[in-house]
Amino acid sequence: MKAAWSAIGFTVAGLAWFGLELSPQVYGFEDTDSPRVMLAFLTEHAQLFAFAGLCLFVMAFTLTWTVQATRDPAEMDEPHTAAATVRSFGLIAAGSFLVAGVLRFSNEPLLYISGLDRDWGEAGYVALQLVTVHGFLQAATIALCIWAVGTAVLAYRSGLIGPVLGALAVIPAFRLLTLIGGPLGILPEVLWLPSIAAILGTIAYAGLLAAIVLRRGTRRSSAGLMPAASVP
Repeated sequence: MKAAWSAIGFTVAGLAWFGLELSPQVYGFEDTDSPRVMLAFLTEHAQLFAFAGLCLFVMAFTLTWTVQATRDPAEMDEPHTAAATVRSFGLIAAGSFLVAGVLRFSNEPLLYISGLDRDWGEAGYVALQLVTVHGFLQAATIALCIWAVGTAVLAYRSGLIGPVLGALAVIPAFRLLTLIGGPLGILPEVLWLPSIAAILGTIAYAGLLAAIVLRRGTRRSSAGLMPAASVP
């Protein structure tokens, strides 16, 4: 039951993190692609990105707890290799969220460098943003999508979830497709906004799915019975 709450905590922390990432626009710093604008934002509101880093730490911890709670492949009646591979991607996502959180906590050194030389500060921000957003956060999202889709497939085949919840795995699958299709140049621009919304959907779905799977898996283990076929 604690692991189910950990899965819910992951979702709450994830939604809070996403909201904090939008804070520059909320405070009137519209051009978030400009290092000059973002350095001005960090000068005034550095604590907001620090809170975003804290949310990423919580996501890393709760996701690790959740993934480790499904360490027994018998919980989903699947071969060890399939279940272990899926769990591995969950742990990769957790590790990537942790490193991204550390990078979000590096605002003070960045502002110190900017105080020495503005050009150095802008170059440092660009490098930091590329490594954080387009590096570790992208890796975390890809791994999270694979973990969510893989968990949904294994849970559905084991009878822990029904077709409705299983079908919602299309959300992380769509996000994964856009992450791969974008760099390959096969993603229509019209799908950009839905792909961003799919980040929120993936975080929410992953937490909900894990909580339900863990709760029903625990009940099945306690009762020694297979779950009912008519589950949502």
